[in-house]
Amino acid sequence: GYATITWAASDNTTSCEASGEWNGPKTKMGQESTGRLTSVGQKEYNITCKNSNGQYQAKTTLTVTE
Repeated sequence: GYATITWAASDNTTSCEASGEWNGPKTKMGQESTGRLTSVGQKEYNITCKNSNGQYQAKTTLTVTE
């Protein structure tokens, strides 16, 4: 199966970076498919965004059961 991850950071965000099951720079809002999920277990998708006040992280965990 597949899943779609959707995210949105505040307007004053200067940069976002993904880690975990995905990686690399991300726009401050968007959506992205996980691609085909072929292995059972928990998949963690993290995104860290920065602005003039500091940095903030959000994460979501997908559980693949079969």
